[in-house]
Amino acid sequence: MNSYGSRVRCEDGMFRITSGDDLQLLSPFKVTRLLLASSCSLSTDAIALAMEHGIELVLIKRNGHAYGRIWDFSYGSTAELRRAQAMFPYFPEAGIWIKGILLSKVKAQISLLKHFVHRRPAHSVLIIESTSKLEMMAQRLADSDPKKFVREADQVRGFEGYSSKVYFNALTALVPAGWYLGVRSRRPAKDKFNCALNYLYGILYGRLEGIVINHGLDPAMGFLHRLEHNRPSLVLDLIEPYRPWADQQAVKLCQGNLLSDDHFDFEEEGVLLNEAGRKLVIPLFNEYMNEVVQYQGMRRSRYNQMHVGCTKLTQVLKELNLDSLFFQ
Repeated sequence: MNSYGSRVRCEDGMFRITSGDDLQLLSPFKVTRLLLASSCSLSTDAIALAMEHGIELVLIKRNGHAYGRIWDFSYGSTAELRRAQAMFPYFPEAGIWIKGILLSKVKAQISLLKHFVHRRPAHSVLIIESTSKLEMMAQRLADSDPKKFVREADQVRGFEGYSSKVYFNALTALVPAGWYLGVRSRRPAKDKFNCALNYLYGILYGRLEGIVINHGLDPAMGFLHRLEHNRPSLVLDLIEPYRPWADQQAVKLCQGNLLSDDHFDFEEEGVLLNEAGRKLVIPLFNEYMNEVVQYQGMRRSRYNQMHVGCTKLTQVLKELNLDSLFFQ
């Protein structure tokens, strides 16, 4: 819901959505989440209907990032799981998990660059060189002692930052002239490519945070990223292997001339997708994320793969022997 003046009400057990002269009735059984941008209104009856059917209600900014959600205060599991989450860094399994997250991220970056190497021959030398560096980094990660990923956290973050720099330098070489100003800019974006990329990341963040809550985990209690006020550190941890999905689609939007200047608002503080841009980007990205692909011997959508990643973490946490920390 990103049109000015859009309204969501409840009528005969269904969502009644109005936007201008358009009217739509939707069964709650066909809705999984409602994303509400500014200048939209939502009735309390619609909120109750959403809660009754486990539908996410997410409030999003113009840059696509969620700034709040309405939910019924019930996590997807008991507090025992979050107790294990708090104790996780004191177990050797934490180092193994962090190592796996970083290795999955680098491998996903390598896979995406290889996807582009033959499609963009003009940049093949840079892509091949960057891929080679990332493959060496992946091998170093694979050979590393898992203990260092907890004990030497700053060094690990530095390694992750360097690998991301190598990857991003190759990725942005694929972006057409005029779209990228040569610097990664977040809030606000200073160019059209960063604007599109930030918006796609925002969609991933919001979706993954809901998955984390539904699994009974605390989104702010991560293990790789620093714990800071109002920072969803666990979401930032979990999203790392999935960032290349947004990267690929952002490059595609720029290369394919799907987006034009008419889809952006160029304001003094930065560049933002306007309503027309959001109406184009959101369905295209959701279609990509809902595409069923091969994953670990099974066919799953990319959104479902995010559920699998979170489920694996909860399984590790549930198997921890917490008493061993206190009774030895």
